[in-house]
Amino acid sequence: LKVDQELKKKVDCFRERITSEAEDLVATFFPKKLLELDGLLKEPMLNVQDLSQIHSEMNLPVPDPIILTNSHDGLEAP
Repeated sequence: LKVDQELKKKVDCFRERITSEAEDLVATFFPKKLLELDGLLKEPMLNVQDLSQIHSEMNLPVPDPIILTNSHDGLEAP
């Protein structure tokens, strides 16, 4: 398969750019984000031992149950 040299050069530049960006993500960005997330998870706000401190009454009304009948079983009189 013959490939124009200009196209090959563009593909090589693209490959190098993508490789560089991927290396930067793996070497710098991901470790930085992991450290930030680790710090967040260690904050006292997220490490409550006594859960009664965060309990709150919701007072949500509970609706009456809906009772459905199966009128398609063919056993009822017309």
